[in-house]
Amino acid sequence: MSGPRYSIIPADAVTDNRLEGRDLQVLALLGRHTNDGGWCSRSQVKMAREIHCGRATIQRGLARLIECGYVQQRAMTRKDGGDRAHEYRVLLDEVRPDSFINDGDESDASAASETEGVPTGGQGVPTQDGQGVPTHERAPIRTTLLKRNERETRALGADIEVTVVAAEADTAFMAWLMSWPTAASDSLVRTYRAWIGLTEGERAEAVDRTAASIAQHQGKVGRKGCYASFTYLEEKRWKRLPSGAVATASSPARILVKPRGLDWCVVFWRRRRAGERVKTMFDMGMTNPELGYGVAVADLPTDGERASLVKIATWDDARRTTPEMAAWGEELAREGISFTPHDLRTPFIWVPSRWPPGREGNRLAATGDEARQ
Repeated sequence: MSGPRYSIIPADAVTDNRLEGRDLQVLALLGRHTNDGGWCSRSQVKMAREIHCGRATIQRGLARLIECGYVQQRAMTRKDGGDRAHEYRVLLDEVRPDSFINDGDESDASAASETEGVPTGGQGVPTQDGQGVPTHERAPIRTTLLKRNERETRALGADIEVTVVAAEADTAFMAWLMSWPTAASDSLVRTYRAWIGLTEGERAEAVDRTAASIAQHQGKVGRKGCYASFTYLEEKRWKRLPSGAVATASSPARILVKPRGLDWCVVFWRRRRAGERVKTMFDMGMTNPELGYGVAVADLPTDGERASLVKIATWDDARRTTPEMAAWGEELAREGISFTPHDLRTPFIWVPSRWPPGREGNRLAATGDEARQ
């Protein structure tokens, strides 16, 4: 066969119920390619091709392996400052000192300390090209596997669940995360731990400079997408922005809300109530709904604002405009807004109240029948 013959992975991963089958495949794939220092540099796209799955599956697998303590990851950059494939290390050691994961751990001094006490001179395991298994000359990786009893495993799993619940309940964090290009595939646990590890001022800076950081990265690499959200927080990458970019990043990150949706309606009625002109927002939402409407993270609708709106039907079973919809259409027509079922193209919409203020007289339908109570 061509390529590596063996894969070196922690035995505990095989019975860890927090991992899925694809996670083990990812771990075994990394274990095939580690060098003598324990590291390998692998493209997620190539990994996905090798085990016949999508890149998102690889990203989720790596996130779980990192969270569960089986893999160490470090971001790598090219000389021109752009990102390149990350490096990964399969963690086999029971004790993991700082030097184990530092950039200097591949130095001669570190290698010497790691080989101390390892059998050599013909007593080691024969070298397999590209494997990173112990050799006759040098065996930098200890093969004492990390042992976890059932109680420890359950405790780790419970800790992850608690972190997930806390993250999803943190509205400021979730609002920021959803503005990040890779949010759907990033590790929620790792990203949230990085978030709460920042000071309040750092979090404000991170949110404020998100849009500029993403734009700066995408402009450099010449394509959409971005590095992981936890990388942005862990490495505080907003601090790397050129001075000019920082100066233009004062406008807060904005999240797109879908026209006709509940959040869009909250913003629409909020702006109208504040006396702002909303015709342009309405017209653009109806003609280009796929573009969305940008809302600053700090201005995203609250649960209270969502609950305050009333959902009404725009047409009845006979496809006729409902009395409530007709009343609101007349109300907004005074502002030049064509608020009709034809324009909205949706069977229902959210409004501040069932009837416009002072328009209770519209409770009679066009047929003269008493409207629904």
